[in-house]
Amino acid sequence: MAAKSKSRRPSKSLLDDLKEDHKEVKDLLKKILRSEDASEREESFTKMKTALTAHSEAEEEMFYPLLEEEEDSRTDALEAKVEHNIVKNLLEELEAMEDKTSDEWTAKCTVLQDLVEHHVEEEESQLFKDARKVLGKERLVELAGEFESAKESHMAQS
Repeated sequence: MAAKSKSRRPSKSLLDDLKEDHKEVKDLLKKILRSEDASEREESFTKMKTALTAHSEAEEEMFYPLLEEEEDSRTDALEAKVEHNIVKNLLEELEAMEDKTSDEWTAKCTVLQDLVEHHVEEEESQLFKDARKVLGKERLVELAGEFESAKESHMAQS
């Protein structure tokens, strides 16, 4: 039955892929912060960092540039790139810290979670609206495959 309802669903859009990635990263951050086990935190952090980095690099490579071309979406896309840079710096700091259960590491990871949630909220409201207006449904469906390919390429490099 699931296959039947799935076949009626329109083709997947880039925005659907981005939402799925956002949920995955937010869920991993929650798992990290709920755990007190160092090895579980390390494993979940590595998984989250790989997924988030590949997602961000793919967005910066093939999504944000399209939005930067249009006056209506340029500022929002540029702000999103700045937020990505802040998150990347925090990920590097967290990765470099030895004790993933320390209070300092937990505090930094909590700030990361807050930044990611803020970024996702803005992206899914304002940037998605911009993308629908600037790119249209058909182009967003085409971009889904390109995004997944770019993301896989970045994951293979990490």
